[in-house]
Amino acid sequence: MMRRGLDRRYARWALILFTALFIFAVVVQILTAGFGIFGATSLDLHGDLGFTVTHGLSILVFLAALVAWIGRSDLALAFLIGALTTIQVILPSIDNGWIAGFHPLNAVVLFLLALLLLWRVASDSGLRRPA
Repeated sequence: MMRRGLDRRYARWALILFTALFIFAVVVQILTAGFGIFGATSLDLHGDLGFTVTHGLSILVFLAALVAWIGRSDLALAFLIGALTTIQVILPSIDNGWIAGFHPLNAVVLFLLALLLLWRVASDSGLRRPA
């Protein structure tokens, strides 16, 4: 029984790490989009990083949340991050301009949801200092 608790504790730490890395990846994605729009010759770096790193991290966030055995609302938040990141990867390829235009808005939503998840999981783990 103690081993299961230890596994969940490690999974919670992994969840915190993966969520923090996901937040960092979203910031890097914003930068690479800016580079692609204002200076680089293409958005290939932005697309490649988004599909591999950011999308992969969103899946790791959800898997770590499953193993960490966090509350239902936090688990739903982790699932939503994974689902919206999957949609994020698909949005630019949609030909209809107004639907593809949700790509930057969805990125902001993903950033905020990941911040919320990180704050909630970190506070449950006793990592935040009391006010």
